[in-house]
Parts: sequence; C-alpha cells; structure tokens
Amino acid sequence: MKFVKRFLPLLAIVALVLASCATQAGQVPKEAETPPPVAESGPQEPQLQPEVEVEKPSVEKSELQSLFGQANDLKDEAIKFGLDSILSDKFQEANKKHEIVSTEYKDLVETPDQYDGVKAYPLKDELTEVVSMWEELIEEGSLICPELVKMERSGADLMRSEAIDVDAPMMAPSQYDFGLRCYSQAEIYTEDSRFLDAIVSYKLASAAFENSAAAAEVNKLKENIEKNGYSSYESIQMFLTMAEEKCKEAEDLWLKGNIDDIAASTALLKEAREYYSEVYSKGSNFKALEAKDMAIAAQEEAIKVNADINAPDEYQNALDIFAEAEKSMEEAEYVIAYSSYVDAATAFEAARDISQAMAFDAAEAIAEAETKLADARDRASELGLEENIYLIEANLHLDNAKTLEKELKYSAAIFETNEVSNYIGLSDSFVQQEAEIREKARLEQLERDKAAAEAAIADAKVRMTWAEEVDLKSDYPKQYTDASNAMIAAEKAYQIEKYSSAKTLAEEVSATLSDDFQKQVLAARELEKIKAAEAEEASRLKAVAKQAADAAIADAESRMAWANENQIRAEYAQEYQNASVAMVSAYVAYGNEDYLLSKQKAEEVSVILSNDFQAQVAAAYFSI
Repeated sequence: MKFVKRFLPLLAIVALVLASCATQAGQVPKEAETPPPVAESGPQEPQLQPEVEVEKPSVEKSELQSLFGQANDLKDEAIKFGLDSILSDKFQEANKKHEIVSTEYKDLVETPDQYDGVKAYPLKDELTEVVSMWEELIEEGSLICPELVKMERSGADLMRSEAIDVDAPMMAPSQYDFGLRCYSQAEIYTEDSRFLDAIVSYKLASAAFENSAAAAEVNKLKENIEKNGYSSYESIQMFLTMAEEKCKEAEDLWLKGNIDDIAASTALLKEAREYYSEVYSKGSNFKALEAKDMAIAAQEEAIKVNADINAPDEYQNALDIFAEAEKSMEEAEYVIAYSSYVDAATAFEAARDISQAMAFDAAEAIAEAETKLADARDRASELGLEENIYLIEANLHLDNAKTLEKELKYSAAIFETNEVSNYIGLSDSFVQQEAEIREKARLEQLERDKAAAEAAIADAKVRMTWAEEVDLKSDYPKQYTDASNAMIAAEKAYQIEKYSSAKTLAEEVSATLSDDFQKQVLAARELEKIKAAEAEEASRLKAVAKQAADAAIADAESRMAWANENQIRAEYAQEYQNASVAMVSAYVAYGNEDYLLSKQKAEEVSVILSNDFQAQVAAAYFSI
C-alpha cells in the first residue's frame, strides 16, 4: 500500500544511521592499538593510560526535518480522511505524542542558533515513533475509507435528487453537468480504490449539484419575473439590482471551480434567490392590486345598472370570485389573486351586460302587460266585474313593474309583469265561471268552500301534529303560536259554517307550517348537529395539531442543541440566526395556541439544521 511505500525510505535512512552509530561506538582509535614504548634504563614512574573518548551518536538536522515534515504530512492526511472523528481515541493519542515531540523539535531544531546533533539525537527515535503512530492510524483508517466514500456518495445522490426536483438539468445545465462529470470521476476513483480522490470528487459533485439547484431556482424566478413584467415596477428595482449583483458574484466564484468557491457561489445564489423572491412577491402583489382596481371598477359599472338585483346569480358569482381573490391576497398568494381578480372583473362585466339586456326586456314586458290588462278589463266589464280582485292585483303589479323599471330593477319588474299575466288569467277564469254558475253559485260555492275548508283543515291538522311531534314551540315559538291560533280560529269558523274563512285560516296554518318551512326547521336542526360535530372535530384537530407541534418542536430543539454543541453560531451565523428566529417564533406561536404555525416554524428550524446540513458541516470539518 502507499503508506508502506512512503515508510520504506525512512526505514533505509534509519538503518544507515544506526549502522554508522554502531560502528563508531564499537571502534577503538588507532592510536590506542599499540602501547607506548617503555624506557629500558632506570626506574620509570608509572604512566596513566590516556582515556579513550567514545564519539557520541549524532543526527543530522536535515534528517530530523525530514522526519518532522513526514509526521506533519501524515497528520494532515489523517485529518483529511476524518480520522480525528472516526478513530478519535487513537488520533488523540497520536496527536498528543505529536505535540510533545513538536515542542521538543522546536526547542532542539528550530529555536537554537547553533544546532547540536548529539543533543538532538534522542529526538530521532521520538519522531520515528510519531511517524509510526500516524502510519498505523492511517493504515487502520484506510480500511474505513470505503465507508466514507459511501457516505459522500449518498450525499452527492441526495443533492442530485434535489437538483432534479427543481429542474436543474434544464434550468442550470452547466452546473448540473459539471456535477455529473465530478460524480463520474468519483466513480472511477472508487473502482480504482483511490478513496481520498473519490471522496474529494463526490464532495465536489455534491457542491455542484447544490449550486445547480440554487441556480435553477434563481433562473425560474428570473423567467417568471420577466414573463409577468414584474421588473417594470420602479419600487422594486433595488431588489432586482441586488439579485443581479449576487448572481454575477456567484458566477465569478463558480468559474474558479474549487469546492470552497462553489460553496460560496451557492450561498450567493441563495441570497440572490431571496432578492428575486422579493421582486417576485412585490411584483405579483402590485400586479394583483392593479387587477383588483380593474375588478372594483367593473363592479361599480355593474352596480350602476343594478346588476346585483337584475342578475343576482351572476353578480354573486363575481362577488364569490372577488372574495377568493381577497383571501389569496391575505395569504400572499398574489399570482392566484391576480387571476381571480381578472375573473371577477369578467364576471362583473357579464352581470352588467345581462342587466342592460334586461332593461330592454322589461320595457317590452311592461308595454305588453298594459295591453293585456286593458283587454281583460273590457272582458270583465260585460258582467260588471271590471274591478274584481284579480284585475286590481294585476293593476298593482303593473304599477310595481313601472316603479321597479324606474329604479333599474329590471328582473323584479319583469317578474311583476308575469304576475300581471297570472292575475289576468285568474280574472278571466273568474269572469267565465261567474257567467256559467252565477245562479247556483251560492250552494255550490258553499259546498266547495266546505270541502276546501275540510281539506285545508285536515292538512293544517297534519301540520299541527307535526309541530307537536317535533316540539316546534321550543325553537320557533312565534310560528307555533301563529299556527296554533289560526288552527283554533279555523275550527271555530268551520263550526259556524264560515267555510271560506275556515279555509283561509287553515291555509294560514299550512302556509306557516309549509313543506318548505318544515324542511327549513329540519335543515336548521341538522345544521346545529353538524355545527356541534364540527366543533368537536375542531377540538380534536387542535389536539392533533398540538401533538404535531410538540413533535416538531422536540426535533427542532434537538437540532438547536446540536448547533450549540458544534459552534454553528460562529461558523454558520446566518443559518444559526435563521434557525434561532424560527425557534422563537415556534415557541411564541405555541404559547398563542397557534399549533399549525408553531409546527411550521419548528419545521423551518429542522429544514435549516437538516441532516443534510449537519452532514455538510461534518464534511466541511473533515475536509479542513
């Protein structure tokens, strides 16, 4: 492996040095091999043998520098592989030894004015041990690298998926294609077991995909802003300029091509996205307001011709559409609001047109009703019945129609002319019957009145029985009292043979307790049941929302705790601030029992400090 290959030169150097030292330590100087000559004459004072000075082992400064550089390189490589996290205990052990030896190295090699190879010699073994410790750590880490590769690949896959979700292949092809090339290169490195290179390439691919996603979102916003003409509003030019500047800075950084610059480019694109979003939001708001003015103007034109009365369904439809537009405006859905305002204006114009068309129809109907009423009077006058109740009613309805026409209430005017025709028909029937049965009308009429009264009373009794069964008095006391009084009066009138009155009174009962009224009562009671059920469901949904908010806040709190533990405030100040603001908003909303908003704000925290973000932070830390 490459770590062993790196270590072989060091072993050779160490072997040579040790061999040299061993030779020097074991040799006897040549001068000491032959003893000095002894004088033959006279006694000699004993002479001391000179001490043999053994040369102490020494080490070259360059050798120590090489070992120290090798130790530092190995440490950096261990950090690159993220072994400070993966094998933290062994890393700390090696690092502790490294720091101790580094201090000794500084004192013995870097600081002294005069290098002392003998004094520094023990440092060689210390450095050799540090190098060995790092070699062993990296050797063990190399077995873990494939897992790191898998992790980085998963991160790149996730970023690629997110980029595809926002249509990056079409909206930001250059960044996306670069990400694909980096990804493919990482795959090749992985197959060749070049794990560190693979990790770097996957990281670069992930950064490129993230950049493409941000660029795609920016490009979509720019496209929509241009398509809808939002950039024409002077008050939002500042945001547009800021966005364009951020995009230019992002493009310059992107062209540099390294991972840090790409990450910085992505951050700038996200800032540009916020500015473009502001342009989009304000522009769509202004355009929606313009459409609202148009709808209000159309409404005023419709009101001028009483379209609310003459075309109530069409006018109400326009009001409903306008209300939907207003709701969308309140919810800041300005694009939807714009469309709804335009539809509302069209609907108001349709109601106006219908009302104007009805003006002509009303004039024709009134003229025709006048002619018919005059002819009916002529027919009734032959029997002296020209002032019969039907013709009187018909005349009243004709007057009402004329008054309503002047008030521009064309629909009601036409309805009144129809009533004129109905009463004319009743008058004609009445006159005809009078001509045929006048002589025997009294008895027959009496029998008819009696039968009618009986039928009416029978029907009224059925309705009163219903009123008793449903306890109508409890929630409709007036209707019950009116019907009850009329029922009593009808029965009394029937007993004294005032059948017509009895019938009328009984019909009052039937009218008061009509089928429609009964349906209304039952519907109202059913509505009360529904309201009660809805209230109960609302309470349940609130409890569900609270539970969801609790879960979301718990997740957000754990992520904020992670952020505090990992000093995110310092390294990612904007993300930390955004998450903190969202966290506080979640708490405030929760305190106000707005659990849906609380959940949304808590989820914002979780999105900001997402698993991907945490992985990004960890990856950034590992790459240091």
